[in-house]
Amino acid sequence: MPQGNLQTRDENPEGYRSNQSGFLLPITMAPGQNSGKEDEIPEGCPRTPNRGKEDDIPAGYLRNPQGHLIPMEMVPPLEREKDELVRELTEAARRLNRSIRAYKLRVMADVKAYLERSLARYNVKPRGAKGNLTLTSFDGALQIKISTANRVDFDERIQAVQALVYACLDEFTEGSRKEVKVLIEDAFRSNQDGIISSTRVLRLLRLDIDHPTWKAAMDALRDSIQVVSSKEYLRVYERDTNEESFRMIPLNVSDA
Repeated sequence: MPQGNLQTRDENPEGYRSNQSGFLLPITMAPGQNSGKEDEIPEGCPRTPNRGKEDDIPAGYLRNPQGHLIPMEMVPPLEREKDELVRELTEAARRLNRSIRAYKLRVMADVKAYLERSLARYNVKPRGAKGNLTLTSFDGALQIKISTANRVDFDERIQAVQALVYACLDEFTEGSRKEVKVLIEDAFRSNQDGIISSTRVLRLLRLDIDHPTWKAAMDALRDSIQVVSSKEYLRVYERDTNEESFRMIPLNVSDA
């Protein structure tokens, strides 16, 4: 590419200089840092942690995946078009995300205020923000559902649970309760990271087994449960007639 197509020294952003290929180098780079290979992207070419943002990129440049600033004229036209398209669509997604978050906050605030007014008639206060709630329109065609899901984990007592449960397996007579053995072995099967599924472990509480060791194991399991986080879910439903089932209004982009 002719040198005349590149920015001159006077046109460079403050604090940078261009090498023979037009890549921006900090003027504070130590002598010999780029090993004299002016036509290669040197290790000292400026990088910033804010990848994906344009506010720190000088005009006339694009940043590559390694963080180097590349002159715009050295980037193929289709790559420039793709970069612009991705940035425009990403910004649209950010705006949509902000709108959805604002909508959810409004719903939670409005529902909380309504619930307080509704319970005040009976001199009762809401027990808290957590819980499940369904509000239905007067004609029965629209519904708002708010639910709370807790993510649980187990403390160190889960090791005692596992030991007691496997002790039960040893005490079960050969050939009996085969389905229980399968459930137990499945409950404590870990993934590739060594993590067991809390959902599968909690299914053991549903088993009705009249055995002292099993009951001790289930008591230990209940004691080991810890709620590590909670998340509120908002779902909006509608239907055309009361004879139809409700259909959810998708707020997930992939389901819209």
